[in-house]
Amino acid sequence: MHGGVEVTERVGGSLQWLPLGQLEPDWQNPRFLPGTASRFQSHEDAYVFLDQKYDAHAVADSIARHGYFESEPLIAVPGQAENSFVVVEGNRRLTALKSLQDSGLRDRMTRTGWADLPADVEIPDAVPVLVVESRERVAPIMGFRHITGIAPWDPYQQARYVAELIDGDQQTGADEVAELIGRDANEVRAFYRNYSIVEQADEVFGISDSKRVTDEFGVWSRAMTSVGIRAYVGAPPPRDVSEREFPLSDDVGEHLDRLFVWLFGIPRTEQDRDEGKQSREGRAISDSRQLNRLGKAILHSRGVESLEKGADLETAERAMLDGRAQFAGSIGEAKLALEAAQEHRPARLSKAAAQTLEEICELAKKLKHGA
Repeated sequence: MHGGVEVTERVGGSLQWLPLGQLEPDWQNPRFLPGTASRFQSHEDAYVFLDQKYDAHAVADSIARHGYFESEPLIAVPGQAENSFVVVEGNRRLTALKSLQDSGLRDRMTRTGWADLPADVEIPDAVPVLVVESRERVAPIMGFRHITGIAPWDPYQQARYVAELIDGDQQTGADEVAELIGRDANEVRAFYRNYSIVEQADEVFGISDSKRVTDEFGVWSRAMTSVGIRAYVGAPPPRDVSEREFPLSDDVGEHLDRLFVWLFGIPRTEQDRDEGKQSREGRAISDSRQLNRLGKAILHSRGVESLEKGADLETAERAMLDGRAQFAGSIGEAKLALEAAQEHRPARLSKAAAQTLEEICELAKKLKHGA
C-alpha cells in the first residue's frame, strides 16, 4: 500500500490538496541523463520530454477513460518560488494532468494519440500531494519503488539516484542510503562506484561519448563484477569505495578509454548518439555473456597485449595459449577455411587463385617438414 497515511508515516511531511498550477516537474529526475535538463527552456519542455521518452500519453489516456485515482498521492518538495512545489515522484502523472488541462501543451506533444483524446476531460481542481521537506526524506519510498521493488528504474537511473543521495547537500553515507532504500551496503557502494567512474571518464579523462556506457549501464555494472576488468583500470571492490571521491587514479585514463571500446565500441557520431544507435566497431566482445572470458584475457599478459593491439576476444584467447596450442588452433582454422573455399570453387580457377593455392601447398610442406 502506498496510500497517504502510510506514506506520510514512512517519510514524514504532510498530505495536502494542491492546485496543479503550484506543481512543477523535477528537472533533477533520475530518469534524465546528464545534460538533458540543460536543454530545457521551460517546464513545458520537460513535459514534452517525459512524454516522448516515458509515454505520459498512456497515463493521460487512462485518466480520460477512468478518471484520476487519488489513492496514491504525488510526492513533492518545496520549490524556489513561493507556494511552488517540485514533484519528485509522479512526473508522468503530472505531465498527463497538465497536458489534459492545457490544450497548448497538449498540442506540443508528438506521440500519436493525443489528438484522439477528448477535449473536455474532467480534471480535479486540486490533487493529493505529500509535501516533504527535502529529497532525502523521500528516499525510503523512492528506493522501495524504483530500486528495490515495484517500478524499477533502469540500472543507470538507480545508480544515479544513489550517487545523488551520497553526494547531495545532506551527504548521506552509503550505509545510511542502504538502510533508506532497503539494499545491501556493498550494493550501494557498487552503484556509486560504477556511476562515479563514468562521471570521471567524462569530467577528468575527457573520454568521448560516455553515453554509450550509460545506454548499456547494465553491461557496465556486470563488467565491474569481474576481477580482471576491475584490475585493468584499478577500480576498487565495493568495500573499498570512498565516498565523494572519484574511484580511479589519475593515470588510468588510457586504460579506461580502451576498456570502453572493448565493451561498447568506438565513440559514436553526434547523429548516431541522438538516434540511439549502438557502436559495434572496436568491440572485443559481442555479448555480455563473454564478460568473464574478457576478464580472464585481461589478466593474462599475452591476452591483454593482443586486446590492446585491437584483437577481438577469441584472438586474445588464442594468444594466451602456448606455442603448440596456438599452432594446432591456427592450422585447424586454416583447414576449415579451405573446406569452406572448396564449396565455392569455380569451374575454372583464375591465375591469381591458382598461384595462391600453389603458395599454400608450399607453405603446408614447410610446416609439415619443419623447413
